[in-house]
Amino acid sequence: MQNFKTIKTAFAGIAMAALLPGFGSAQVASVLDDFEGGTNQNKFLDYWYFYNDSGDKGNSVVNSATVSGAELLFDPAKSLDVGNGGGQAALLDFTMGSIKPKYCPTGVGCDYPNFVGIGTGVITEGKVLDMTGATHITFDAKASATMTVVVEVATNPITVAGHFAYHTIELPIGTTWETHSIPLSTEGISAVLKQPNWYLLENPGGDPFDITQVEKVQWKISVENNTGLTDGKLWLDNIVVHGYQWTPPTACMTCVGAPGAGEGAVLSNMDAAPVNQNAAGFFWFAYNDAGDRAVTSQTEYSEIFGGVTVDPAAPTTPVLAIEGNKGYNSTDGAFIEFTLGPSFVEGANTVKPFVGVGTMVSDELGTQFLNATGSTGASFDYQTSASLDFIRFEVKHNLNFGAGIVHHVLLPGTGGEWKSATVPWTNLVLPDWDEVKLIADKTLRINALEKFQWAFQGDAATSGSLAVDNVKIIGLTAIDPTMVMVASIMPRASRSQGGFGAEKLQNGMRVAFSLPSNDHVGMLVLTDMRGKVLSRVPVSAGQGLKRNLELQVSNLPNGVYFLNLTTRSAQGVPFTQKTSVTYMK
Repeated sequence: MQNFKTIKTAFAGIAMAALLPGFGSAQVASVLDDFEGGTNQNKFLDYWYFYNDSGDKGNSVVNSATVSGAELLFDPAKSLDVGNGGGQAALLDFTMGSIKPKYCPTGVGCDYPNFVGIGTGVITEGKVLDMTGATHITFDAKASATMTVVVEVATNPITVAGHFAYHTIELPIGTTWETHSIPLSTEGISAVLKQPNWYLLENPGGDPFDITQVEKVQWKISVENNTGLTDGKLWLDNIVVHGYQWTPPTACMTCVGAPGAGEGAVLSNMDAAPVNQNAAGFFWFAYNDAGDRAVTSQTEYSEIFGGVTVDPAAPTTPVLAIEGNKGYNSTDGAFIEFTLGPSFVEGANTVKPFVGVGTMVSDELGTQFLNATGSTGASFDYQTSASLDFIRFEVKHNLNFGAGIVHHVLLPGTGGEWKSATVPWTNLVLPDWDEVKLIADKTLRINALEKFQWAFQGDAATSGSLAVDNVKIIGLTAIDPTMVMVASIMPRASRSQGGFGAEKLQNGMRVAFSLPSNDHVGMLVLTDMRGKVLSRVPVSAGQGLKRNLELQVSNLPNGVYFLNLTTRSAQGVPFTQKTSVTYMK
């Protein structure tokens, strides 16, 4: 059920504005980054980077960066170190060059001092952020030796299109952790922040600081301010924007209101048996970030310890157990308690930990989907602990271009109270991953829905809870059951569990099998070598442990076929048998 990706291609950690002590009485502030997420993405959802003087033929080196063409990438494996008081901090490890950069083609009399830097955007894809209300930025810093650091706040300029308008302040950074402040108010700008001389030469008169057009913040170390500096290190931590409340651009704050306000046909309220099955005939599930990774202990993945049953033989695969008193108004509801594990590497990506709950509305073979034609959105009641700032509501349809790519919207945490969310389909967006950008038709196909999920992704060691109830499809009057199908395929069962065999019939085959218990329900499916479904028959409860079912197929040619038996008990325990059969007339 994994649906997250990072490293310059998606959405990772989220940070809601907070009331932080120590900077005035109950002042609103938003954490830009504290690096506890362990990725290259800040909490405003833009990315960290390094830079140097190589663009003008200088040869300064950022040792803590990973080089990718002309880019110096922020690599969590190299770019993070121990933070202030523990945790993590950003590290700029550098060696100043021996060749000075030059700003003119001839290279005669136009060289300037070597430099390196680290920076981060405050909004993605080249847009600007209106930070009206922000009074100052604070950050913790220390250096390997006392040095002057130029902090640059870049805004979209008014006078010269295509150039950043830099507003800078020089700060001495010592060898022990200290908190520094950058003013952003009008008075502070005029009194403290200055535009560099090189910028004023290119843009006479300069640009006024515009708090509504902020693009990025940078920390620059230059030999110009540090005579004789050949190498060193700079650490940054706990970067906070004060007086400003940041909201994720994909969040829908107006989607949330008083609990119990949802409208539409009931997909699932979990109050009638079987409580883990929705009205379309499919099941609820819980998931974490263990996925297919080779984890050896619980410390390597996020643990869901409440609202699930865990088989000691398969501890990474919790089974959701719908609980009484965990839904809205103390009814049954889908509920999980969890502690997030560490960030982890997946291919070239560093991924923040995540957990979630969801419900399928399609079969595992991808042949039947919920047709919600005529609907306009979804509504549901949900509750989060105070530790959850935002959750992600995800809707997946039959896109056929990769698992985990889902339409989604962010919803604010509820602080322990029940809230109702009404989410129009038009509010859902796709992630900005490269593979998604190649898709011509990005429309949500409401006639081929696969699943709904409610997820939380955040910093390591975050503990909390999430509950969902009363899921409805807006614009429909009823949802008719389609079929019963298990939500996931488990490893093949051994023959010691009862065997699995087929007997040839004139038009198809009779399949004999046994199940672990009498209450299992599911589906027996016959496919060809390419996975095309040729026949299917439901497996219903109450027929005894030994089953004989007939799969009818007209004019079935000789060949090799696959039988897939997938079931689930009333308690949500899955069971699967798979085998190949040779059919000869």
